[in-house]
Amino acid sequence: MRGQPTAPAIAASQSGVFTRAQARSAGFSEFRVRRLIEAKQWLPILGVVLREVGTELHDESHAWAAVLAVKEIGIASHSTAARLHDLVLPDEPECHVTVPPPIRLRVRRLRTHRVPIEADEITRYASGLCVTSFERTVVDCLLWYPERFGRAMLHEMLRKRSGDLET
Repeated sequence: MRGQPTAPAIAASQSGVFTRAQARSAGFSEFRVRRLIEAKQWLPILGVVLREVGTELHDESHAWAAVLAVKEIGIASHSTAARLHDLVLPDEPECHVTVPPPIRLRVRRLRTHRVPIEADEITRYASGLCVTSFERTVVDCLLWYPERFGRAMLHEMLRKRSGDLET
């Protein structure tokens, strides 16, 4: 592991992001992890979630970061899921994740929603990332955002769904 720092292999399947614990499991010592962070070779994204310098972040990277920040007990939701479903919403600095109701977590720049989610309201990507389904995401966003954004998003959703019916 000497020489150029390399992110743990699991980062490749998680859109370039990983946790400190995953780095430790991949053989990086705690000392090496700290040194890579101090040297700004690994950059914090959200809580304990990191990325290697030079790694470009995408919507899926942010969704992975949200889920990993809550130790994979949550599901990417609201605007974080909306972007993956190609729904247009205003930019915001926070990622959103929904966790089971009894769980209380605080992570800076992460909005946690404590709401039950049924199995049929979850979409699992090939990479293993879990996000709220298209329909559940629309409902969450309609309840969360101001009406003007909700109207635009609902219009977009209906346009996308009518296109699905025509094909």
